[in-house]
Amino acid sequence: MHSTVNSARLGISPDRALGLFAALAAAFLLLSPILAQPAAAQQAAPSDYSEQDLEAFAAAALKVEALNEKWIPQIAEAETADENAAMRQRAMEEMRDAVREEGLTIQEYNGIYDAAQKNPEVMSTIEEHRDSLR
Repeated sequence: MHSTVNSARLGISPDRALGLFAALAAAFLLLSPILAQPAAAQQAAPSDYSEQDLEAFAAAALKVEALNEKWIPQIAEAETADENAAMRQRAMEEMRDAVREEGLTIQEYNGIYDAAQKNPEVMSTIEEHRDSLR
């Protein structure tokens, strides 16, 4: 199955939709190894997320993106494997804290991320919140 970003359904330009999707994907990929919840953990359905949850997700995602921009170059310049691992650990701790500071659990953050990929309305709402927070 091939996934695409349908910008017309989101009501935003294709470049903007792709940019949002890429930013969310990058944030999730960097976080996913440490944010993974047990397989038995239940994810909420997209309709279970309130406007407040989606706004909190948007704010957390912006913080996570900023942390990615801060840490990725530093991690890339690590001189040893130990230094690299220590930087990754610190980056992940800061990202977890950023998500929690917005009032979300890691499970909620991951669930909203999944919902945004599956539901154009959720993605659009997150984009609106991101725009208002910038």
